[in-house]
Amino acid sequence: MLLFVCYLPLTRDSGRVYGFTRMDTTWSFRSSYETARKIKESQDEYCTKAQAGEWADLGAFPEDLQWEALVDVLRGRVKVHNHCYETVDLDDMVRLTNEFKFPIAAFHHAHETYLVPDALKKAYGVYEVVEDVSGVVDEANRTPTGCCVVCDQCEVQT
Repeated sequence: MLLFVCYLPLTRDSGRVYGFTRMDTTWSFRSSYETARKIKESQDEYCTKAQAGEWADLGAFPEDLQWEALVDVLRGRVKVHNHCYETVDLDDMVRLTNEFKFPIAAFHHAHETYLVPDALKKAYGVYEVVEDVSGVVDEANRTPTGCCVVCDQCEVQT
């Protein structure tokens, strides 16, 4: 099986670069995943009918190349790497993982994870939290050293 990486930035850059708020970005993600879920369910139904030999009125295979990558995220074929600097970003992604049942391969720049370890534990699946303390962004300057100990308690690789 070939795995691709889907990079999903959920950051302050959304507003600075694209004119969106964090809430706009989260809603856009949710809307996109909902579209992908509907396509996935249609594909699963199509395959179930085809495997059962129900060829009458089967029609064309339901697909849309615009949503193919997100359908593959929902199928577990694509790993998601996410940038989320603040606790609100982490919480938003945790909610999406649970609603749409997909894991996060890594949260990058997760500077405030130490503030919400319980939210991280509630995620559908998280394999790694990558924190840089370069001081390039404001969130890194607020992060105490050694905060990844909390992630160890959550049984997440840091």
